Amino acid sequence: MKRYTSSLATLLILLMSSYTYAGSSTPKTFNISHITQEQFDDFAKTNKTVFIGFHTDWCGSCRAQHKSLASLQQDYTNVFMLNWDERKQFNIPAPAARTTIVAYKEGKIIDQLIGSNDLDAINNFLSKNSK
Repeated sequence: MKRYTSSLATLLILLMSSYTYAGSSTPKTFNISHITQEQFDDFAKTNKTVFIGFHTDWCGSCRAQHKSLASLQQDYTNVFMLNWDERKQFNIPAPAARTTIVAYKEGKIIDQLIGSNDLDAINNFLSKNSK
């Protein structure tokens, strides 16, 4: 019985930590746009860099990255998110890891920030690749 209670408590904590808005794959506390194929194609036609943060709903480091990107969205209007599970529906080159921010120029990957990074590292990555 003790083992069952412990497993049930762990499951409940995991479920509570990954709740989302109904019908949305965006974590509840963060407000950042998910990119569409049309938006990506428009950026690819220009010489502008677009940044996509890949994430999953259940990944804690993805949520932390999402929060950091949302706080930087005022300074960078070309930052979007894409759910890892939805990436195959797009004609967008995807990184090998889920918690990754990818810089694209003319539709091609020019740089990647892989793994869980703090706000300063993310800001430096965006700044470096925005030029």
